Amino acid sequence: MKILAINAELHIIAGRTNWKEPLRLQICFTDGSTLRLGVSGDGEGLILDRLPLEPPMDLEEHGRTETFDFTDRLEPTLKGVLIGEPAAIRSSAGRLIGLAVPRPGGEPFCIWINGDAFRWGPQAGIEEDYWVDDDIPALGGPLFE
Repeated sequence: MKILAINAELHIIAGRTNWKEPLRLQICFTDGSTLRLGVSGDGEGLILDRLPLEPPMDLEEHGRTETFDFTDRLEPTLKGVLIGEPAAIRSSAGRLIGLAVPRPGGEPFCIWINGDAFRWGPQAGIEEDYWVDDDIPALGGPLFE
């Protein structure tokens, strides 16, 4: 399986695109499948499904949303590379908070939720992130149970 693109639904207000805080992400694979990632309502978990991103929306005085190819901002080396099956990142309580994309011969690339926002980077980034009570999430296991 290869990643075709990682798209992001972004907020645009006063003509400025908020590249740092995506509203939702979508991983598109070359086989036509997708994974959509969103932040749960309580801001402490990942909502994962196979639905499309929301269409662009006009929020009137609050700006608008649009979808952009976000791959190069996340990790340009992911595009077109053969990857393994994405694995879950779970809190010690077992809650899904992210996913890890295995790369051949390298550290997995991870996307996770912390503090009501997406974070991304290598597996070491999860360990370096701030976690309440140093409760560092663990990688492994299936995404869907």
